[in-house]
This record gives sequence, structure tokens and C-alpha cells, in this order.
Amino acid sequence: MFDLRIASLNREMQELKLKSSSLLKEVLTMYPEIENGDYSCSNNFKDFPSISEDILIRLEAIGIKNTLQLYEEVLTPACRLEFSIKTGISVDKVLMLCQLADISRIKCINHNLAFILFKAGYTNTKEVSNAEPAHLYLNITKHLNEIEISELNLGVNQVKLIIESAKCLSLDIEYN
Repeated sequence: MFDLRIASLNREMQELKLKSSSLLKEVLTMYPEIENGDYSCSNNFKDFPSISEDILIRLEAIGIKNTLQLYEEVLTPACRLEFSIKTGISVDKVLMLCQLADISRIKCINHNLAFILFKAGYTNTKEVSNAEPAHLYLNITKHLNEIEISELNLGVNQVKLIIESAKCLSLDIEYN
């Protein structure tokens, strides 16, 4: 009897391994960057509700379409000033783009959530990583209602994951 139960458990384990293996293959097919070790997140600037057409044109003129492409260009105040001169985008708008790029590095953050975090006063990954989950959740939902973005379905557990993800990121950008 005991041997039959062990055999049954072994069969169940083999089936579970096959299922998890096929699930992993499916995930890797959908997200090849995971297999390559590239976990960088980015959002397209054209998707943000707050970025003017003029800024988009100026960014695209130098080949920048997303937050990841901008990130390395704006790490320091001096770099942001130089970027402002090069593009003709005001320094305060470059700072806003920089902050959106920084927030966009957090896993699970799309353009809408990055914008909402920014509007709620969480303008960089350090502020998100130091946030209290309940407070961050309340601020997100408050601004979500103000901005009238309804496609975000976010709960406190997801907010906790966002905070934990932010804690794993390096703080490369100098803000002062």
C-alpha cells in the first residue's frame, strides 16, 4: 500500500514538473527578455497623459522614444542641463521626464501608474521604496479618481510588491 502511494506521488510530481516546464516555456515565449536576463522596464513617452507633442517631437529627434532610452542621459543635474540645452526642453520638464523614467524602472509600473505615482508626489524610486503600503495605496486611488484612469485594478498586495520591487533598484539618479 505504501509503495503504491509513493508511486502515485512520484507520478504527480512528474506531471507537475511537466506542467511547470510548459508554463515556463510559455512565459519565456511571451517575455524573451526574461530568458536573456534583461529585466529593465520602460514605458513609451507617447503613452503618458502629461507629455506634450512638442516634447515628444524633440525626444524623437534625438532617438528617444521610451523611459529606458532616456534614463542614462539624465542621471545628474549637469546631465539634465546639458540634455535641456541639446533638446530645447526646459530643465523642469527634463526633470519631470527623468522622474517618470526613474519610476518606470519599477516592475509592474505602466505609464498610467507611473504618472499617478508622480502626481501623488512619489517622484522617484527612493520615495516609492520608503512608502507605507496603506498610505501609498490611498494616494494612488485618490489620484486615480482625479485623473479618471479606470484601467488600473490595484490592491494593497500589488502596492506592497511595487514597494518591494522599488527597494531592489539602484539609486543612480542624483536629484540634489
